[in-house]
Parts: sequence; structure tokens; C-alpha cells
Amino acid sequence: QIIETPNNFNVLYAGVDEKGILKSTNAGETWFKSSNGITDSTGRFEIAISPINPNKIFAAAEGSPTSNLFVSTDAGQNWVKTIENGTEPNWLGSQGWYDNTIVVHPTNDNIVFVGGVYLYQITLLPNNMRQTVALETGPVHVDHHNLVILPGSSSNFRILNANDGGVGLSSLNETNW
Repeated sequence: QIIETPNNFNVLYAGVDEKGILKSTNAGETWFKSSNGITDSTGRFEIAISPINPNKIFAAAEGSPTSNLFVSTDAGQNWVKTIENGTEPNWLGSQGWYDNTIVVHPTNDNIVFVGGVYLYQITLLPNNMRQTVALETGPVHVDHHNLVILPGSSSNFRILNANDGGVGLSSLNETNW
């Protein structure tokens, strides 16, 4: 997966299976490793950049024995693994090699939506802690492959969800699929 920094195509990031994150500052002509702090990840990396702060980047990766969420607040120079307080949810369900997706909330870059076998909303808290809530997706099929934010008014948006059953669409923010 390769993603570009909003409003600056020269800065690109690539998630490399079982390796970590690469970064380019010259539109992909050359790449360098940008994975300082990424540990305990054995599978595919998916990346999302905050639409309101291009220095804040998230990476979802399969770990052992759970799913991992890493965050960088310095444009990929350093990464920190976020930690759940209590039971560590495994949204990838050991299928991160097959279905792994992540997108950042359009107006609050402390919230990300992640998908694999299951779909979750993760809120970052102080000290790299996180709160994870399973999203009720109703009839939407499992095995989530792509999440896209569809902008609406200043406080409303929709999420487009590509999955093994087709396409799901939330009717208001992350609810009512």
C-alpha cells in the first residue's frame, strides 16, 4: 500500500509486509525505512494519514497474538504502539494478511476506524492508551478490505466499506449501516 500526504504528493508512505513502513520525500524516486519503534508485527501493514494533521500517521498490522495499532506524530520518524486498557481486541482475527484496512476520522485525528474480520472505532487517549469499541454493522459482511470517508456537512460524514459481501455504507458517521 502506498499513500500520499494530503496536499503534498512528494511525501509518500508505503506499508511493506513483515518489514514496516517506508517513506519517500521525492515523489517515490527514492525510499528509506521509517519504522523506528514498530515492533511485534508479523503481517501486512496498512497506513492512514490524518486529514487535519499530515504529521499524524497510523499503521495497522497483524501482531502476535493480537492486532496492533501504531501512531506517529512526527511524520513517520518515530512510531509508538498504542495499548488497550484491559482486553486487547483482535480486529484482524489472524487474517491481517488478507483483510486489513484503516481510515482516520475526518475532524478528530484521535479517532481511527479499523477493519479486518471485525470493524472497530479506536480512540487514542493520553499516554498511548486507547479505547476500542466494536462497530455494529448490521447486515454488512465480515472481512473488511477498504474504508473510505465520504464527507458531508461539518459534523457529519459517511463511511464506505468494501468487504467480501460487497459494499456497506453508514448513514450517519459510523452508525446505521
